[in-house]
Amino acid sequence: MKKRWLAYYILSITLFTLLLGFVPGHNGDMSFYIACAIEKEEGPADVLQKTKQVLEQELPVSEYISHAKRIDRAENNILDFYRVKPLYVWMIGLLHRLGFSYIFSTILPSLVGYFCIGLLSFFWISKFLQPVQSFVMGILVMLLNCTIVLARLSTPDSLSQMILLAVFYCLYFEKNKYLIIFLLLFSLFVRIDNFIAALIIITGFRYWPLRISDNKLSQLTYFFSVLLILGITFAINYFYEPDFWWLKKSTSQFHWLQSFKSYSSQLAGYLLEFSKSLFPVLIIFFFIIHSRKRFNMNQKTSYLLLTVSTILIARFFAFPLFEERFFTAFCVTGLLLISERINEFITTEVQG
Repeated sequence: MKKRWLAYYILSITLFTLLLGFVPGHNGDMSFYIACAIEKEEGPADVLQKTKQVLEQELPVSEYISHAKRIDRAENNILDFYRVKPLYVWMIGLLHRLGFSYIFSTILPSLVGYFCIGLLSFFWISKFLQPVQSFVMGILVMLLNCTIVLARLSTPDSLSQMILLAVFYCLYFEKNKYLIIFLLLFSLFVRIDNFIAALIIITGFRYWPLRISDNKLSQLTYFFSVLLILGITFAINYFYEPDFWWLKKSTSQFHWLQSFKSYSSQLAGYLLEFSKSLFPVLIIFFFIIHSRKRFNMNQKTSYLLLTVSTILIARFFAFPLFEERFFTAFCVTGLLLISERINEFITTEVQG
């Protein structure tokens, strides 16, 4: 029965993925990721003009005008913000060489990431719910705004969130420690700012309450993992950027770094956007079930929720840019952990 509902689920999310492929977002970042791919293939000369030519060929006139204006208004070092996602830029170039248009090459990785998030969610849910319930809840996860947005945008965010969700899945269900380390290192090539999550997760893994002692992270492995995370982060910024300190000069992307007032305003905006997300609802449910006398939060769940919370707090201060799509893996993880605990509590109440 489980295999049958898995087949139904795969068919459903395949259909969702195909449908979302027909309604791409064509977001503003798309042009600059294409520019980075062209730059990598043909060199930096007139790269933005070449990008406009590509967009003129592949977009309707009204959309082309909007993107062309955005390119014309961009600051000189605008591509610095996009070069530090090398894996995504490389994938765009590869897909284009395989015969896809540049625009579809930017959206295909997002669709793949969306599909894989759906699979991971189902496998997680099916460990504590029956097949029919797993199917329904998995579909609901795929219909969350944050997951749908990921699928429609030309960004590396879908791949990034897929990898982070895979890390949380492997951590929670005690998969091989070297697989977890590999995924964390791999995530840095998708989005360099994943170094924050990677450092916190690897530190949490060091003290993780494991049942399998052989999978425990030794002090030496932890030390070398941290060095690798920092080394790869440094190397990406060093080898893919003409100026190592480009971030301080990017007034459009990181305007909040220019003054304390701008930074304070950005923090306030972050909190306002956070309040509109699913996180406050999850926090309320957590405190409701945690307040019940017969409810006991197991140690593994507590550790993972603490890890997720620590990452959210660290990103709040380091990069106060809140768009729910940046936090899909954390949102889905929190949702599944709390749902599992609610299911466990209800089962205990009924049996008791």
